[in-house]
Amino acid sequence: MHKKNFLLFLVFALLFVFFLLTAFYSEGSHGGGDDFHHWRIAKFSWQYPYLFLDLWGKPLYNLLSSPFAQFGMMGSRVFNILAGLTTGFFAMKICRRLKISLAPLVVLMICFTPVYFVLLLTGMTEILFSLVLIFALWLFFGEKYILSALVLSFLPFARNEGFILFPLFVAAYILVRKPKAIPFLVTGFLAVTLAGYFHYKNWLWVFHANPYGKNQLYGSGEWFHFIKHLPHDIGYPLLVLFCIGLIRYLILLRHPDRSNLVRFILLPGTFAVFLAAHSYVWWKGTGGSLGLTRVIASVSPVAAIISLEGLELLLSYVKLLKHKLLILLPVILLILWMPFNIYHIPVPASDSQKTIRRAVEWMKKNGLDKRKFYYYDPWFVVYLRLNPFDASSCREKVPDYNYPEKATLPGELVLWDAHYGSNEGKLTLEKLMNSKYFRPLKAFYPPRPFKVLNNYNYEVWIFERVDSASQTVSFQLPYTENLDDFCESFENLREIEFPGLTSEKAFDGKISLFVSSESEFSYTWEKTFSETGWKQGMKLQLSACLLPADFINGEQMPLLVFSIEHKGKVYHYCSSSGFFSAGKNAWLKTIIHTEIPKVISGKDVVKFYFWNRHRKSFYMDNLCYGEEE
Repeated sequence: MHKKNFLLFLVFALLFVFFLLTAFYSEGSHGGGDDFHHWRIAKFSWQYPYLFLDLWGKPLYNLLSSPFAQFGMMGSRVFNILAGLTTGFFAMKICRRLKISLAPLVVLMICFTPVYFVLLLTGMTEILFSLVLIFALWLFFGEKYILSALVLSFLPFARNEGFILFPLFVAAYILVRKPKAIPFLVTGFLAVTLAGYFHYKNWLWVFHANPYGKNQLYGSGEWFHFIKHLPHDIGYPLLVLFCIGLIRYLILLRHPDRSNLVRFILLPGTFAVFLAAHSYVWWKGTGGSLGLTRVIASVSPVAAIISLEGLELLLSYVKLLKHKLLILLPVILLILWMPFNIYHIPVPASDSQKTIRRAVEWMKKNGLDKRKFYYYDPWFVVYLRLNPFDASSCREKVPDYNYPEKATLPGELVLWDAHYGSNEGKLTLEKLMNSKYFRPLKAFYPPRPFKVLNNYNYEVWIFERVDSASQTVSFQLPYTENLDDFCESFENLREIEFPGLTSEKAFDGKISLFVSSESEFSYTWEKTFSETGWKQGMKLQLSACLLPADFINGEQMPLLVFSIEHKGKVYHYCSSSGFFSAGKNAWLKTIIHTEIPKVISGKDVVKFYFWNRHRKSFYMDNLCYGEEE
């Protein structure tokens, strides 16, 4: 083996081992729940062949990744690592073909583009899209025009937006006087349509089965949203070099020839059109876009080629080799460092994953993991190691979100989360709370409160379907899981100091506190931080009981609030409006889980109270807190 080839092979081998180990030690994923969905479709396509045609999963990805997916989600990650390294290999060959110096460096530029780096550790489709695109470009620049059109025709079946790049290639085929390649751009569509016809019995199934376009929950945003995030997704070193590379193209276009024009269309043009298309879709709120900037990884290898051209232009103004090395080495180190500067590597489990893992552990501890359940976040199925297509053990979403009791049986569970449950699932927490057919068993909160899509506080609830006629239940709530360190039950307070104390109602003991509809805030438990004895990082469970004196629907419930403030400015705030039966008469209970942050001063004020935002009358009792076990 030639020495240069051996060194190149060694670099690729080391990169593979590095990304393999990083993926193995990454508990989390920057693909979120989508990562699992792609894996499960590819994994179970061998058992349910119709899944090969799944347009959400992407037929090309389903087919090519399915052998790897049989080995679990790690198998899908290995597929992406191999696909990403292959992308780098063909990008290097493109650079050599276009006579760009330092061609092997483009491999590092691609793999260490921050957004590309973290998606190599997932089973997401952006990596395969980039491979198909770069392979088609390599064939084009190698003057294999028909083959390039054949490969490119499958791009929309790696990711749907692939078709937006077709006009650029059509223009390029015309400029190089090879229009006969253009008809081959429909090859992929015809092949997938034919394959699907035998299942759907419909020649237009690709259009009818389109999972996008009708979903209106995602919303819209600023037109420059994706541009604004380029420093984060591409990284400043590569972005600066990319801009220098664009300047080079603009200089060349002052005296354009056919080859420069084709090169401009297929390299900067591809990146610009892809970026513009996603910016427009997000701005207009069409196409089911969430504004996720990770999609830029689909074309970031093209940006890496342009960045290498920018570096080449920069180095062309430096004459001495040692001066070039003084520029080159820091640039390489900065590129290698950027993913670690922007992301936590290996990728840790997200707070939502940690919350779901706690919920699953609780289910196993209480023997609920054998029950059939309806889930929204796919990580439930991952941690319970179940077949998501086995309807006897689990099912994604309740059949009817308007009437969740329909087609669900007593004893079955609903595993609700604020992100997928309220948004994709369209099942609100209030609907389950107010239903006589469902009983809340347990609520779980993240270590640090955070908001999800549509401004919901993230939380996870486990509900049991019950028979409303008999009110029979098959599971008793474990109320003693967390012991309270303190509980204000209002028994030893004087009414002159605390107006509203009453013996009419009480949850525990003989006294509770009445909050009238005229009061915006209830009694507030208040201390300085130093008086609490708490420490940074301590995990607390705070709870309170409430008995409505007025009719209160789910959206009008008071908000239990916990806050820490410094000189009147709140810097830690969490709340809960989700109530469940406290196990005594009509009393309800709500819980907050939180972690004590870094405190500015021991004199900072800690507050714990009800915010009566809708001015309802109610009784409150047992304002408690305790350190979580």
